[in-house]
Amino acid sequence: QRGIAMFMHDASAARASDELMERKVFERDPRLEGWITELIADRMLVDVEFIGTEDGKPAIVYRVEVPVGDSKPKFQALKPSLPLTESQQARWTARQLAAAELNKRKDLCARQYNSVVISPDPAPDGLIHVYMLAATSEPGVVVAGGHYRYDYSPDGKIPESERPFTKSCFNIEAPDPKKGKPVAFMVTHLLDPTPTEIHVFLSRLHGQSIYVMTDAGNWLVDGSDISFLEP
Repeated sequence: QRGIAMFMHDASAARASDELMERKVFERDPRLEGWITELIADRMLVDVEFIGTEDGKPAIVYRVEVPVGDSKPKFQALKPSLPLTESQQARWTARQLAAAELNKRKDLCARQYNSVVISPDPAPDGLIHVYMLAATSEPGVVVAGGHYRYDYSPDGKIPESERPFTKSCFNIEAPDPKKGKPVAFMVTHLLDPTPTEIHVFLSRLHGQSIYVMTDAGNWLVDGSDISFLEP
């Protein structure tokens, strides 16, 4: 389920970034340009590789191993830095190209965008999927609009397709804390007959169910579970 994978990679990157912030790495190291993530299933963790430029080439300068669960992440400053593998280079290239395309848009819905790069599909010609996710630092606010996906060739160099997930920007404001935490919210979705991976991601991110209204009918998204309610 791609929406759950997106959440796992995004949440791991956030925890890893917190580790670097605690050590003031972002303030002290001007080399840093971003990160890529990789699920290590047999070790039940996500590797977050922070990329910087050394001698004109991208290299891994920090690594944070983020375990699935509540255990503390493991921080490593890599000296010397490590060159990117072929797979890492492909995902980093795709990520950088997608970021450049995003910056060309005049209809962005947030000042901050987080990237999630999903490894190629299992097929030999599988694409690299780069999600650019509109974000906010306001507690309780759901950024429901303004998310994009960019698809690239397996080497990360050739753009194959792109799509928005909404036609406009819209946020769901934080509820009144006096009324308690909401268990669900509702959105209208016009671009697809069914909910997308973005709805799964948002449901998991905010810990709430989402009622999704489409032309085909009404749906309930509860984490990875998607149910058709009525036409």
